[in-house]
Amino acid sequence: NLGSGDLNSATALGAPAFWNAQPAVTGGGQTVAVLDSGIVQNHPAFNGVDFTGSMVFLNNAQAFTANPNNHPTCTWGEPLPLTANGVAGHGTAVADAVAGRGAGPTAAAERGVAYGVPHILNVKVMYNCGNAPPHNHTGFQDPDVLLGLQYASFGAKTVASIINLSLSTDVSDASATALSDYVDRIVDLSSSLVVTASAGNRLKAGGNDQIHAPGTAYNAITVGAEQMDDKGNLLMRPDEDSSRGPTQGGLRKPDLSAAGSNLSVANYKFAAKGEPLYLDKQAGTSFSAPEVAGAAALLRELGVSGQLTVKAVLIN
Repeated sequence: NLGSGDLNSATALGAPAFWNAQPAVTGGGQTVAVLDSGIVQNHPAFNGVDFTGSMVFLNNAQAFTANPNNHPTCTWGEPLPLTANGVAGHGTAVADAVAGRGAGPTAAAERGVAYGVPHILNVKVMYNCGNAPPHNHTGFQDPDVLLGLQYASFGAKTVASIINLSLSTDVSDASATALSDYVDRIVDLSSSLVVTASAGNRLKAGGNDQIHAPGTAYNAITVGAEQMDDKGNLLMRPDEDSSRGPTQGGLRKPDLSAAGSNLSVANYKFAAKGEPLYLDKQAGTSFSAPEVAGAAALLRELGVSGQLTVKAVLIN
């Protein structure tokens, strides 16, 4: 989304060709799971979206810090018992990039790629423990993400047709490999599931280990960030922070790129005095991946089914 320019990222990616078709193709009939920090579900960008089945998986994060040397709880400062509602901005912005319906005076320019998606599975897997060292752990525990993936693909009453993972492990260790292996496994077990994952923003760190799990999964559509100017024009070159491949295992990743700079995303603090509905000039592969998830939703509505088929259509 790009609220301040003449075009938005969805337009730059060609989404209006689907929206303006007869009949319109906007992601109808699809369920998108967003495994993230939770979503502020009452943001006007999500008016009419069904969030039935929202879930919290923070058990392993809680256990990780429930010892005398660590902070006893891992929340974003919200009251207990925990809910999937987002009190940090990441998940709200990611969901908006997939399926935000647009709000306010620039609503049409703020739409997500698949703004007609009727159902979002809000699966909260990210945590925050304290706000000062040594207890300021922020991120996720791999087992919580594994549980979230299992729930979204097999356990929810209405399972996801598309799962977005705008998260990345810090290291490429055995546990992280298990996360990518599980993504590969659930896609293999499903006849139609699509999983998108962010490539990460590690270019400036250098080295040849820039893309981590789950972006290293063979079956994931791993998405890098492409530069977009403040008028919504894609510049056909990678964003300056977007991680490059290949992976340590030799896979040619990312699989493709989408707009990753000069983005406008839903502001989770919108209800506070003086706060805008949207935040401009946001950047990162965290928002590129859900744009591709939205593109997958458009294709799924048209009957293009299965991860490999959707990936092939998107790449070619």
